[in-house]
Amino acid sequence: MLNLDWHFFPVFDRLDPATAYPGTYNLGLVATSVAIAILAAFVALSISVRIVAARTRRARYAWASAGAISMGGGIWAMHFVGMLAFSLPCGITYDPLGTALSMIPGMLASGIALGAISKPDEPGLSRLSVSAVLMGAGIAVMHYLGMAAMRPEALLRYNLELVVISIVVAVVLAFVSLSIRFRFHRSRSSRMAATIIAASVMGCAVAGMHYTAMEASIFFPLPDEPTRGTALSPTLLALLITIFTVLIAVTTLVATFAGRQSELALSLSGEISRRKCTEENLRRSEAYLAEAQRLSRTGSWVFNVATRGVVHSSEEHRRLFGFDPKEGMPVWDDWVRRIHPEDRERMMDTMEQSIRAGTDFELDYRTAHPDGTIKYIHAVGHPVLNASGDLVEFMGASIDMTDRKRAEAEARESERRYREAQAELAHVTRVTTLGELTASIAHEVNQPLAAVLANAEACLHWLDRESPDLDGARRSVEWIIKDGKRAGEVIQRVRGILKKSDTQKAPLDVNDVVNDAVALVQRELLRHHVSLRMELAPALPVVLADRVELQQVIINLLINGIQAMQTVTDRRRELTIRTHQNDQILITVKDCGVGISAENADRLFNAFFTTKSGGMGMGLSICRSIIETHGGRVWAEPNLPHGAVFHFTVPLHQEDAL
Repeated sequence: MLNLDWHFFPVFDRLDPATAYPGTYNLGLVATSVAIAILAAFVALSISVRIVAARTRRARYAWASAGAISMGGGIWAMHFVGMLAFSLPCGITYDPLGTALSMIPGMLASGIALGAISKPDEPGLSRLSVSAVLMGAGIAVMHYLGMAAMRPEALLRYNLELVVISIVVAVVLAFVSLSIRFRFHRSRSSRMAATIIAASVMGCAVAGMHYTAMEASIFFPLPDEPTRGTALSPTLLALLITIFTVLIAVTTLVATFAGRQSELALSLSGEISRRKCTEENLRRSEAYLAEAQRLSRTGSWVFNVATRGVVHSSEEHRRLFGFDPKEGMPVWDDWVRRIHPEDRERMMDTMEQSIRAGTDFELDYRTAHPDGTIKYIHAVGHPVLNASGDLVEFMGASIDMTDRKRAEAEARESERRYREAQAELAHVTRVTTLGELTASIAHEVNQPLAAVLANAEACLHWLDRESPDLDGARRSVEWIIKDGKRAGEVIQRVRGILKKSDTQKAPLDVNDVVNDAVALVQRELLRHHVSLRMELAPALPVVLADRVELQQVIINLLINGIQAMQTVTDRRRELTIRTHQNDQILITVKDCGVGISAENADRLFNAFFTTKSGGMGMGLSICRSIIETHGGRVWAEPNLPHGAVFHFTVPLHQEDAL
């Protein structure tokens, strides 16, 4: 038999088991010891929740220490009450210091095990195993240290097999207890049930280890050993230990409950603060949204398909319909009555079609307020479907377009007035230009008139013969008719360019327009000794343009070129006009005059800018306006080494472009 002496050193000797003392138990104290173990385990496992919930390392250590004291102290109390429940035919006493020190291993092991197992995540097999071994080893060490503090009037020996079994029982049941507590719970109620079951198993682990270890303890009589006893009866001492242990457990549970309530209070306070902050942010966002809607004049709304009613309408949306936002939600009929009578049926049809199709809609309509105010509204709506895919609502926004409509009307009116002013100014410019061309026009008219007179005299001469020459007279009359038509064409061109009327675009041959313009400036060319070279591309496609306005642009550019060469004396004064086709018709007027300075190049086509001492600065500006109205563009560039080149384009007539 293995002999473990007072210091646990094995010594082998020969003793007859039949001579050992028979031990007995006080069942009441045994039950009390088991209850103490279960209570201590319940307190320790309850504290594990606080360890997990601790937010600081100090709080975690504090709760782990409380659990260690509760569990270790409970194990010690269970052991001591269990020892008091055991009686021998001989006397038994306990070493106070050794008994007190036997509490330390249980506390250390319990604290370390609780700290290792109490994590936010669910423990794995390794953590459970380590914690169970620590807990079982702590229970075993505490028990055998307590046994070492025992002073029986007998010789104590141990059954090695039962000692090993007692340790295994402690480790296995601790593993089962911790598994139940930390792996088999989901809700709050199941966690409490798991804690109670785990505490019961842990209590059985402590008690099972203790009473298995007591079964492994064999007491042999000692000859001439004096009889000693405790100062207090075992039952009274066990009662005092139980009361002390229960007080510690209850105090710990109260602290745990208070900690839980404090955490709940802090959590609730934090949640209230967060909700207040959220509500404040929500109110601020609503205020911002309402202000943004007011500034942008955009209102939001939600229309319920089943009830055919507006279930949400922002303040700005109600203002668009003339309702007071402070009053209640208007019924659907009131909304409908505020729609302009001319738009009401169209709007209702559009909404019904969108409801049947379950599609977005976009609509422009007017609202008529009781005070006579008319609002122009642009509304967009989007269908809202439930989980089954059924249409339940339409949500959307309505935008006040009244100011925009007014601005557009004012812009159209301003554009009309601008066009009228442009036309008036263009007419004045044409009249002014023709005033400058009076001598040329008179020359153009005088030529056919002089020819008419000469041919009339020739006709009379042919008729005054003794034998009238009718063929000669007929030829003279034909020439008279031809020259009369020539004079009429000149007058017609002058009347056309003087005519004040709206732009009238028609298919035109650009070369014909150029020839007409050249005819009007012919006298100016002769008077300023300017030679004109015409490079007109043949068979040009027609353009859609106003003849008079194109003539005005060409005449203006020709006159500018003639005037730019007035001071030229060292070279030939030559003016070139060219037509060319690419994707548009390009007309170019080139002179060899004074040219364009770099500082004036970007301002040539600006209104009221001129390089002439007596110029108005409107000619080129009007030219640009006319060409841009026709869909073309005009620009200028230097003609190296002398002079300037002006270009402008006119788009092809659409049919010819195709």
